[in-house]
Amino acid sequence: MYAKCLSLSDACTIFNTITKKDISIWNAMIQGYAFYGFGKKAHSLFIDMTKSGIEPDYITFISLLNGFSHSGMVEEAISCYNSMKKEFNITPNIEHQNCVVDTLGRIGRLDEAENFIKNEIKKPDKVTWMSLLGSCRKYNDVERGERIAGYIMKLNPKDPATFVLLGNIYGAAKIYNKQEKIRKEMKEKNIKKQPGMSWIELNGKTNNFCVKDISHPNFKEITNEIKRLLNGIKERGYSSKTSWVLSDMSEEEKEEELCYHSEKLAIAFGFLNLPPEKPIRIAKNLRVCGDCHESTKWISKVFNREIIVRDANRVHIVKNGECSCGDFF
Repeated sequence: MYAKCLSLSDACTIFNTITKKDISIWNAMIQGYAFYGFGKKAHSLFIDMTKSGIEPDYITFISLLNGFSHSGMVEEAISCYNSMKKEFNITPNIEHQNCVVDTLGRIGRLDEAENFIKNEIKKPDKVTWMSLLGSCRKYNDVERGERIAGYIMKLNPKDPATFVLLGNIYGAAKIYNKQEKIRKEMKEKNIKKQPGMSWIELNGKTNNFCVKDISHPNFKEITNEIKRLLNGIKERGYSSKTSWVLSDMSEEEKEEELCYHSEKLAIAFGFLNLPPEKPIRIAKNLRVCGDCHESTKWISKVFNREIIVRDANRVHIVKNGECSCGDFF
C-alpha cells in the first residue's frame, strides 16, 4: 500500500521491522522496487530472499521481471527467465513471457522481441502485442507497427489504445495522411480514447483533473501557472512533442492541446499550493505520454522541483531533469 501510494521509504521501513517474513511480504517489497523501476534493488532483495531459505514462486518472478523491464536490464531479465525452470522448477507463463517481450522492446531490440514471441509464446495475447506496439512507437518502427497493430485488431477490433498508438507512430514519422485516416476511422467506428485523468492530494482532499477540464474552481490560476512553467522551460530549450496529438490540427493547435493534459494541470496545481521543499505527488489513470514526460523533466530542472508521477504502469521520480525510469517508460 505505501509503495503504491508513492511512499516507498515507508514501505521499506515497515518491511525492515518485520522479523519473520513469508513469501507474500518478500514479494510485496520486490514488487514495490519494481514498480519504481529499481531493478537492481529488486534483484538484490530477491537474492536476500533465496539466501534466507524462502523459495520464490511465480509471482516473485513476475515482479522481478517487471523490475528488469522498467530498468532496461535485458540480460538480467533473460537470465532470470531461463533460471525459472532450470533452477526453481517453475514453468513460465504468458505473464512472465510478456515481461521479457517488454524488456527487449523497451531497449529497442525489436527483432529479438518478435522472435521471442514466435519461439516462446504459443498463444500471444493482446498484452503481448500491445507491449511490442508501444516499443514500435518509441523507436519509430512504422512497418512493424502496422503489422503488430493488425494482429491486435484481429483480437480486439475496437480497442482504442491500438488506434491511438498507431496514429502516434504515423505522427512521429510525419506520415500525416495515414494519421488522419486513423483519426477518421476511429470517428466512423465510434472508437473513443479513454480520457486522461490525474489526481493530487492536498490537505486530505483529492483534487481531480481531466484533460481540458475547466470545472476546477481555480482553473484560471492553474492555466496561468501552466503557461508560466511552459514558457520557462521553452526559454531553456524544451519543445512540444506534437506527434502525441491524434487530431487534425495545426502545430500551434496541437501545442495548445498538449498544454491541458491532466498531469500538467495537476503539476501546476501542485506548484500553486505546495511549498517548494515538498515533492509534487501525482497519480494518473493512463500511461504518461511522451510530451508530458519530457516537459516534467524540464520543469523539475528549470524550477528545481521533485515531481513524482504514478501512471498506469509504474512510478516516475523526476529530479534535476532526470527520471528514475531512465526513459524506459
